[in-house]
Amino acid sequence: MPCHTATPQPSPCSRLHPVPPALHPAPAGDALPPKVPHSATHPAGAGDGHCAAEVGCAVWDVLFGHFRHLRGVPPVTVGIFSHELAAADFSPAALRVGHPMLRHLEVQGRVARVQPPYGEPLSYELESGRLLPHCAAAGSRLQLLSCAPAGGAPTPMLVEQTAGGASLYYSLSGGYPLFLRTAEHALLSAEEFSAALQPVRGQGGSLRQLRSATAGLLHVRVLTPHAFLISLFAPQQVGSRGDDGLYSCCGAPYLTLGLSGVPGYAMDLILSSPTAPGTSYHWRRQGHLWHFRRGEAAHSPTLTHRKSLLHPGVWLEEDTLTDPAGRVLATSAVQYRRAPFGQVVEQRVQGSGSAAQCTRYFYGEQPGRADYGRLIRMLLPGGRELVYTHQ
Repeated sequence: MPCHTATPQPSPCSRLHPVPPALHPAPAGDALPPKVPHSATHPAGAGDGHCAAEVGCAVWDVLFGHFRHLRGVPPVTVGIFSHELAAADFSPAALRVGHPMLRHLEVQGRVARVQPPYGEPLSYELESGRLLPHCAAAGSRLQLLSCAPAGGAPTPMLVEQTAGGASLYYSLSGGYPLFLRTAEHALLSAEEFSAALQPVRGQGGSLRQLRSATAGLLHVRVLTPHAFLISLFAPQQVGSRGDDGLYSCCGAPYLTLGLSGVPGYAMDLILSSPTAPGTSYHWRRQGHLWHFRRGEAAHSPTLTHRKSLLHPGVWLEEDTLTDPAGRVLATSAVQYRRAPFGQVVEQRVQGSGSAAQCTRYFYGEQPGRADYGRLIRMLLPGGRELVYTHQ
């Protein structure tokens, strides 16, 4: 079978149109509590989520993937850690996938620097393996090992022993861990981790989807510059990966999380599922003082998903965010077509009216050609065009 490669050929970029304003916060609530308890965990391996408001920050995350066959290996989380409620924290670019296997080590002279997915980096002295005095973490150490774990090749490695009892094995040149070994002696390799968790990123590196072997699919959709929606689908709802790089999915998500707010002032998170009442979380910041509130989502904005048939083989799926008065805050739509070579996306629209941002997709339609059934052209908002060639 011939190998197909796609090479984008961009044309000059055009200026984008404005989009609808972000969702405004509700009035301030009670003073922040130290924690919000965890909700029940879904059998598929994804949790309803965990939110917290601590001194000087707002935190939320959701469990998405586990390694239950390996004792002591922590689950995967997806979330945001915000110190200032900056504008970038309301974008999918702020989403962080959390797991020890995503820690990154860099050797700088006599110092080894480890950057976790969340929070501040840790710096170790290479000779002693001790944390440098300015690092807040306690109980972690770094040491040089002469061979790989579990009888591996005699290759020198750097081993980070964390406060939780797990050990992470790095190459001497740094990078991501090659192995994780738990206190219960379970071993997780980088290859196993990559096979179990497959992120799909868009332009600029923002997370678009996260495919988990145990939890299913996490799908991210931008609604406005300061609002986006996360939908979680079970493994049996996930289909194949299309030419746009995204996995297809069928049916309604079992959990949705909508994040929006006003940068520098407030953040709102709405969590809902078809089988349980919705829950809203609200953070508000005034200088160094933070307020946090959790409540029923009945008085919060409502997200409506609608699917409509345009004509045989072509349908539209729309998401609309409305406030309690019924006013539309944000909209997005995806038009699908059932082609002879499979289901494809014809266009995506964010916003409405003069503020709508439309992206159109075109595919090779002639059987026998190398580009048959593959993406050959994208027309982006503002007129920018990407052309793909296949060999």
